[in-house]
Parts: sequence; C-alpha cells; structure tokens
Amino acid sequence: AEYMGLNELPLSEQLWQSNLNTADSSLNGDFVTALWKGTLPINNYTDYIQQDTLYCNEYARAFTVLAAKIPSNDNDMFKFLLKSASEALSEHDNTTQVIARPVTTSYINMFTAAVWTQSVPVGLASMLPCQRLYMYIGQQLSLRGYDPKNPYAGWIEEYSSQSYAQQTHEMEARFNILAQNMNDAELTHAKLLYKTAMSYEEQFFAQSL
Repeated sequence: AEYMGLNELPLSEQLWQSNLNTADSSLNGDFVTALWKGTLPINNYTDYIQQDTLYCNEYARAFTVLAAKIPSNDNDMFKFLLKSASEALSEHDNTTQVIARPVTTSYINMFTAAVWTQSVPVGLASMLPCQRLYMYIGQQLSLRGYDPKNPYAGWIEEYSSQSYAQQTHEMEARFNILAQNMNDAELTHAKLLYKTAMSYEEQFFAQSL
C-alpha cells in the first residue's frame, strides 16, 4: 500500500495522530494503569464514575445543541446526533449529587461553549477526543490482556467492544462529512479544541487519584 501523508488522511484521523502523544499519556498514566492491573482503590474509581456521570450528562446535552443546528433536510445527521445524546446518557445508570471537580467543570465549559457558539463540525471537534480515546484505551488494555477477575474488567470490555468501536467510527465519519465545509479559521479552531479536549482527558483521569 502506498504511504499516505498526514494531510491525505481524513480529518478525524489527522487530529487523532497529531494528539497521539497526549492520548498515550492517558493510557499510560497512573489511573488507567491501576485500573488495568485491578489495583485502583474502589474509592478512587467511585470518584471517577461520579465525575464521569456529571460529564456525560452535559456531553449528552451538547449533542442536542448540535442537533438543533442541523438543517431540516438532513434528518439522518439529526437522528445520529440525538442517538449519540441518548448513548451518552446511558453510559452510567444514575445521576449523582456530587460537586464537579475543577477539571470536570473546565472540560464541560469548554465543549459547551464550543457547541453553542461555533459551527457544528467545530463544536463536534471538541467532543470527538472522548469517544476516540476511550476506544483506544479499551482496545490497548484488551490487547495487553487482563485478569478476568479484575474488578474493572467490565470497564475494559465496554470500551474495547465492537459496538463501542462502531459508535466511534460512525461519529468520526460524520464529523469528516461535516468538516468538508469548514473554512481555514474553523479548521484552526477545531484543531485547538481537539487538542484542548485531549489534554483535559488526561487531567480528568488524574483528578480522581
């Protein structure tokens, strides 16, 4: 196969490859490493899940903001964004009454501002890293192998699953379609938001240690 330069890849893949070092920092960080080994204290995991519940609630709402901006002649994209909102809400079973930690608040504020104030593809760029990173971490931990008695085996199984990969690939494919209409300023902003979100992901794991 002929080698493809970075600029010849779909935009979602360009963004991912450009931020792979930060993704690997999440993968190899203390939180994910302890989760993979099964040595993460349950209190730390509970804290993480509570913060992630707060995050997913707002992540779901962000999809609905983007959906409302989709032209009425593109019901396919509209339905996909609503489905994504529903899937984000079903990540965790219940609501939580805990207070958001500073990283959680900053991360939510970043993508919420993006979806309200920017075009649909730019807003979506701030939300892609979460989806792609979790697929990556799940798949990498699954490849490394883990003890099925690990109390967090279910977490690894969820994010390494074929269904989660399909969600991720569809989200990136739809982003790439939307991104074809971006101008240079939007592209620059999208790259910055993606990079910022990937950095927040690393901090998000670390805040629960």
